[in-house]
Amino acid sequence: MINVFVTTYEHKQGKKLHSSILISDALHTRSDLFVTLGVIASLVAVKLGMPVWIDPLVSLVVAGFILRAAYDIFKMASAILLDSKAADEKEIREALSVIPEIKGMHHIRSRGTEQNLFIDMHVLADKEMLLMDAHALSHRIEKTLQAHYQPSKVQVITHMEPFVENYKKK
Repeated sequence: MINVFVTTYEHKQGKKLHSSILISDALHTRSDLFVTLGVIASLVAVKLGMPVWIDPLVSLVVAGFILRAAYDIFKMASAILLDSKAADEKEIREALSVIPEIKGMHHIRSRGTEQNLFIDMHVLADKEMLLMDAHALSHRIEKTLQAHYQPSKVQVITHMEPFVENYKKK
């Protein structure tokens, strides 16, 4: 009974805090709960005179729950370890559309987790912009994305490029 509370609470807190370790531990605790329930169900079934093959059947069902938990944990961890895309490029573009100095963006990449998000991008700005203003713009971009993805910790690297109409990169 305590494990039901622990699993539920830990999973809710993991979602709230965007903590993959808490969510993974909640899945692990839930699989322990299924093992315990499987053992109890198997013992009761055999005591009630059910056929002996009910025990291996219950074991297979429990194994299925354990494999599902392992798959969910692996899927969550592998996305982090393989630097999978952590934020949608379109969402980043929309969040930054409020900054008029940005003339364009490309090579937008993100990685990390919902809790710690890392974004790097190329930003096109007025070719006559002073270095000091370009520096201030990069800070404004970072603060805008931090506000958009709250409560995540967001770090942004901007590569500033001059915006030139009808210019084609080679």
